[in-house]
Amino acid sequence: MFSSISADTHTPAISCNPTAGSAPVRIASPKVDNEQNMTIPYPHIPPVIVSIGPLAVRWYGVMYAIGYILGYRLARTRTARAILPMERTDLDSWIGYLVIGMLVGARLTYAVVYDRPAFARDPVEILRVWHGG
Repeated sequence: MFSSISADTHTPAISCNPTAGSAPVRIASPKVDNEQNMTIPYPHIPPVIVSIGPLAVRWYGVMYAIGYILGYRLARTRTARAILPMERTDLDSWIGYLVIGMLVGARLTYAVVYDRPAFARDPVEILRVWHGG
């Protein structure tokens, strides 16, 4: 069906005619220069929202907190309507375990994925959360 494609990447020549000896059809593709990129530019947002001394509030921490607050409110509403078969005290314990699991899991994932050799040399570094990660 397609008998030829030209080496020129901007104007491929494709012959769609099944008969032999026909001239290839030229299909023009749009040229995009680097200044006129067709994607949305990546916003360069600093990771720290506010810093007070050694304490820094970061965007990902705020997003975790918002996610847990909204999830807790949704679960509490569903528990009150008996959609979620759980008591309020069970829900509070469950959320506490989820937060602890998220913190431990995030730290272990950071240690394994981002800086495995450093954590292999000094495994106690996993406990030093003030060093980052």
